[in-house]
Amino acid sequence: MAMKRITMCAGSALIASVALYACGGGSGSGASDAGTHDAASSAGAGGTGSSGTGSSGTGSSGTGSSGTGSSGTGSSGTGSSGTGSSGTGSSGAGGTGGSGTCPAASKEVVPAQTNAISNLCVVGDKLVFLSSDTSDGTPSKIDVIHSDGTQRSTLHTSTGGRRVRSVMAAGSDVFFLEANEDTVPVYELWRVPVAGGAAARVGTASFPNGSIFGLDATHVFVVVTSDQPVGALFERVTISSGAIEHLGSTTGTPAYSSVPAHVSISGTDIFFIAGGTGASAGLDKAVLSFKTTDTNAAPKMLWTVPTNDPCMLPLGGLLATPTTLACGFSEIDTHKRDGTSPHTLVANDFMQGHVLVATDAENLYVIQRVGPTEHAGLMQRIPSAGGSLTKLVCDLGPVSNKLVDGTFRIQTDYEVAMGASSVFWVEEPSDATSGAVSYLLRSAPK
Repeated sequence: MAMKRITMCAGSALIASVALYACGGGSGSGASDAGTHDAASSAGAGGTGSSGTGSSGTGSSGTGSSGTGSSGTGSSGTGSSGTGSSGTGSSGAGGTGGSGTCPAASKEVVPAQTNAISNLCVVGDKLVFLSSDTSDGTPSKIDVIHSDGTQRSTLHTSTGGRRVRSVMAAGSDVFFLEANEDTVPVYELWRVPVAGGAAARVGTASFPNGSIFGLDATHVFVVVTSDQPVGALFERVTISSGAIEHLGSTTGTPAYSSVPAHVSISGTDIFFIAGGTGASAGLDKAVLSFKTTDTNAAPKMLWTVPTNDPCMLPLGGLLATPTTLACGFSEIDTHKRDGTSPHTLVANDFMQGHVLVATDAENLYVIQRVGPTEHAGLMQRIPSAGGSLTKLVCDLGPVSNKLVDGTFRIQTDYEVAMGASSVFWVEEPSDATSGAVSYLLRSAPK
């Protein structure tokens, strides 16, 4: 059975009960056909200056954060002013800067609200997400909205002691785990049509905890943490019957029995990161895999993650393309999907930061993290085979982390989801005066 790739969903996540994730140039804000940017993005660079001139170069007397311009390279360098008919300008050395003109400001799909937005998924021209109050336990809601920001409606609302804990949508249905806390807490698997209608339970499938990390035409994939024995259980639920098949686990491998991070499906492969527990707690973490068709399997180790890992795993992202496994926090690297042939796409630039947050076909999407009240961050795209970083968003605010159970922050994963022609993400800005946090959903062409 061919598996649907689910990189369009931001709902897959690790299971945890506690938190574990400047647009501008090294040449300043010079204007040219290779590196023009707007005032907002230039201010976010950490330095502005008088612009250089020329037909293809950029330059500025200010200090920027990432190299731009005709050469498109530089990191934390001080640009000198551009001169001459050819518009030459110097750029700082040390990294690969984003190329091209900063696009127009991104669009707002869902305006600022106090409820957290998480488990974001794209289904055709609609967005599905979990809206939950993280402060007082108010029942959570599964909402749907058209990608242009119109026709928002609620598909499901928890009642009584029930709470929606994990959501993923594909095709015509939204699947979710809902905690039934009226008696002994269990997580039950349910589905509701994207078009609206009554929610229906999927057989009698239930778990002591869990998160949905993947879907295909006939199965829902759930990862569950276990205390005795310690480890994670990877389960495959048949949609038509609710029957649970045990795909594999890490409970028999102490070196990989910690809470798994970055769990996702790509094709017929399941990828994740885990480390040791107990006497094996000091061992290096590893990137591991299962096959979606496995039964009672132990994980396959793809590569170990040293303490000085350039991708800073598991803090950095780990995401698959059809041909690679990509990772990164300040440096962006790729491996073949079997864990071999490591390759650096973007050199380490810790001050600037390149956090891998999403993939789409053979493209990687990276962001620069900004402060809670800032709105001048940068989202860029780079091919998995290598090349220049291309600017997509230059007015990026603080991108929200994914949430476990709609409440607990996963600081290694971000709410970013890919549509057919747009990228969508959740921002979590703070008011500069009151400190109050809000959540909004935005989009930009990808």
